[in-house]
Amino acid sequence: MENEIKQIKESVDIIAKTTASILDNMATKQELMEVKEELHDFRTEMKSFKNDTGDSIEKIDKEIADLEDTALLNDKRIEKLENKIFV
Repeated sequence: MENEIKQIKESVDIIAKTTASILDNMATKQELMEVKEELHDFRTEMKSFKNDTGDSIEKIDKEIADLEDTALLNDKRIEKLENKIFV
């Protein structure tokens, strides 16, 4: 009987230590809500970044196209000047 009581006490101690460890590592509802809010804010920032980046890329693409048009126009002007000079 005494041996059984000792085993029960050891089992209860193990359960108590395990429960204490679980409670120490468990997040509170408040902590989970804070993480959820941070995740939401991060997602919002990433969407904004994605949109801003997309807008910037479109603007850069337009500027590159404008520069290409300007370079082509300048090439044509240079060609006309060369033709006038070398004729």
